[in-house]
Amino acid sequence: MIALFDEVELPNHTRDMKKLFALLLLAFAVPVAAVAQVDADTPEVRQKRNDETSAESENSTRGRESDAAVGERPDSSPGSDDDLPPLPEDLVTQERRLREKKVKLELSLRDAVTFTLQNNLNVRLASLDNAIRERDIVIARSAFDPFFNVGSTYAKNRDPTVSFLDVGAGRQGITVNPSETTEYNASLNGEWVTGTTYDIQLEQAKFNRPAAEAGGITAINPVTRTVASADLRQPLLKGAWYSVSTADVRIAQNNFQVSNDEFERVLVDAVYQVEQAYWELAFAIQNLRSREKALRVSREDFENARKRRAVGTFSDNDVTTVESQWVLRKVNYRQAWLLVDDARDRLLNLMNYAGDTSLRTAWRSRSDKSYYQEVGIRCTSEPDERELTINRKDALGAAFENRPEYKQISTNLKNQTIRVEVSRNELLPSLDVLGRWANLGMEENFAASYESLEGGRFYDWLVGVEFSVPLSNRGPRSRYRNAREELRKLHVQKQDLENTIVLDVDRALRTIANLRLRVIDLEEQVRLQEKLLRDERLKLEVGKTIAYTVSTIENDLISSQTESLRSKADLQIAKADLYRAMGKLLERHQLWVSDN
Repeated sequence: MIALFDEVELPNHTRDMKKLFALLLLAFAVPVAAVAQVDADTPEVRQKRNDETSAESENSTRGRESDAAVGERPDSSPGSDDDLPPLPEDLVTQERRLREKKVKLELSLRDAVTFTLQNNLNVRLASLDNAIRERDIVIARSAFDPFFNVGSTYAKNRDPTVSFLDVGAGRQGITVNPSETTEYNASLNGEWVTGTTYDIQLEQAKFNRPAAEAGGITAINPVTRTVASADLRQPLLKGAWYSVSTADVRIAQNNFQVSNDEFERVLVDAVYQVEQAYWELAFAIQNLRSREKALRVSREDFENARKRRAVGTFSDNDVTTVESQWVLRKVNYRQAWLLVDDARDRLLNLMNYAGDTSLRTAWRSRSDKSYYQEVGIRCTSEPDERELTINRKDALGAAFENRPEYKQISTNLKNQTIRVEVSRNELLPSLDVLGRWANLGMEENFAASYESLEGGRFYDWLVGVEFSVPLSNRGPRSRYRNAREELRKLHVQKQDLENTIVLDVDRALRTIANLRLRVIDLEEQVRLQEKLLRDERLKLEVGKTIAYTVSTIENDLISSQTESLRSKADLQIAKADLYRAMGKLLERHQLWVSDN
């Protein structure tokens, strides 16, 4: 048509119309040809073209094998006769071969908790401390145990004397006064819970004074003296009566209760930590499986992309996009293995899987590998998907009744109240009532002296009152003020703990409610993104989208899958946290701590 217009002589305006018509015709012809090409490039046509070029694609560039091994894409044009380089060994197969485990554990949550409570080092320490506090009660009570004393002495003297009372009359100057003394004594003394002190004694002494006997001073020589006595002292003000005397015993008993509560707290923390670590490991294993599947798919996609580029249906940019996704999946896969290793080590360490062997000893004996590296764990417990029906009122009531920390601080308040009472008593002056009774006996020998003692002919007794007050009482006053301040501190700490308990319960309830909805939403998001990815892959097959769009959707899907798995693990951990906040975590696992 353009040639026809050129053969005829036309006016200028007609010639201009000819040029405009030619341009319109050319503009219409180009898109029609493009559409025709797209319509002709159906899957059947492309399959036929792939069959025709299959022989060429199988003979791709083997000479660039070393470049492909380090991740460099060979330069080949569409339809090239060069062979495609083989991909490196499958990373999944390689990692599994390198990480082959010698010990494989089938571990349920119940097994993990039981093993932890039997072997955890913190539980062992708390148990030892509990035994120490129990013996402290015995030590405090021992203050009221009586003491029995027995003794004997023998003395021989040659004392100088100038007194006729020692040697008799008729001697002048300094003379020797020889004597021998033999003593036996036994006593029983102690303190009663009322603050009364007692001392019961039996003494016997034999005196031999031969010079006095020769001088006619003594009628009997040797002579034996026997004394049986009892002394009592009862405070009336300072240090008096039961409440003050037994303060240390009551404090020790309360400390034992505090130790019991501390032991329970350690058990609760151990159970919570092992449950948290268990679900962390379960998540890490599921995440590893997801990353492993994504890595295999990305490897297949990369292989297919290279073949499609060889036949001209994929551009270099498309292959680069798919290859970058493959590299990213390898990074994610190795990161997933790192999460599994860390979670496994944490769980085994909480369980004290090494037992009495420290990891330092294990390192010195086998320094090439970690002690836990040879252990593989498969978590057999399934997440508890039942919905909790716990309201805030019941949760807080259980928390204030069962939380070991709250019971501890209540017991500490009792102890400090006792200390305040004792320090207040120390401000008082001393006012003691005392008394003594003694029976005496004296004869030539021990037997006769006892008989004289039993007759009651000789005795003495004493009663009295003692009063004592310090001129400066600043020490006891300061101790009393300190005790009161410590009591105020405990009241403040109790208020702070009450606030913490309420916030812990509220946070746990909110977290569970949020995570329950999050799990549902993320599962729906994963379902929708899986459908979107399937549709986009079909569009990629027919050339109606690009590889970058598919890669973006794949990344979003994998992120959503990871978040979904993470939220399910977090929900199980949040449930354990709620039971811990309520003080009922041990009961949930059917564990109880006795008062003994």
